[in-house]
Amino acid sequence: MMLGILDLITKDYFPKGSSILAIHTGGLQGNKGMSKRLGVILPIS
Repeated sequence: MMLGILDLITKDYFPKGSSILAIHTGGLQGNKGMSKRLGVILPIS
């Protein structure tokens, strides 16, 4: 996940000065718990 974000940063995907928030939900194992905590259904891709 973090390598993907870093790749996007190096490719200037995000506007200069952007703040980036990465939430690691624990992968597939943590998806159910985070969905419950956030009150939304998180996509699995």
